[in-house]
Amino acid sequence: LSNGENISPEEIENSFLDEAIIKEVVVYGENDKIVCEVYPNYELCEDLNDVLIENEIQEVVDNVNLRSSEIKQIGLLKIRNTPFQRTSSGKIKRTQFYYSKEEL
Repeated sequence: LSNGENISPEEIENSFLDEAIIKEVVVYGENDKIVCEVYPNYELCEDLNDVLIENEIQEVVDNVNLRSSEIKQIGLLKIRNTPFQRTSSGKIKRTQFYYSKEEL
């Protein structure tokens, strides 16, 4: 972050491991905020509309924030409709979150 704090995205992402409604999550910094981008487990919540899914995930994020120090608070939630791109080894491609399209 611009204040010089180094925050491990994986540490925050690990807070979501036991949440069934979240299939995939990536945490990164953007405009001096911690952003949590989530691909929901749409199979689990097939009976819910998009607003209810977002509300359920926001509640999970709020609970994670309650357990986190102020510097590790998630400031923005983004819900995805598609899974994250992956490398050939199956890991999420993080470079898409750290560089603008012009830099890639």
